[in-house]
Amino acid sequence: MRIATALLRLPDDVLSDLACSALRLFPPSCRPPLRGPLRPVECRVVVAAAVALALIPAHPADWGGRVVMALWPRSVANVIAGSLGYATPSVASRILSDARARRRNWCEWIDACHGGDAFAAVAGCLRGRRGHHGTMADYGRALALVRDAVASGREPLLASWF
Repeated sequence: MRIATALLRLPDDVLSDLACSALRLFPPSCRPPLRGPLRPVECRVVVAAAVALALIPAHPADWGGRVVMALWPRSVANVIAGSLGYATPSVASRILSDARARRRNWCEWIDACHGGDAFAAVAGCLRGRRGHHGTMADYGRALALVRDAVASGREPLLASWF
């Protein structure tokens, strides 16, 4: 996904959090004077400049769990449903980010069932997405949980949330 597309798709509160954290990475001499909260257009400029200066990773999947949940909510929900309720939205977004980067993920589910291969786990979840219904693999409930986590920042503390 292109950075410009990702920045346009992010909700304003997620974009603002990302811009504030990116702004702290700029050298003090390069920081603009702040006169209140940043507007969405300014947030997009700050994040794009941080990517151009290599202060934050170039791919949106590496910008954090809440960004991954906001950009790819259906994929995160499929990972949750494919894990049979083991993964919370934050865990599922980390698994998805690791799968994209072909990194190993050492959460218990990925380690035990897929030998640490996050890509194989995500591929299996997405391949079997048509069967994600029932008590522990309800895609609709998982998607609602992901959308609530993006909107409010709240999510369950326990892995089995069904």
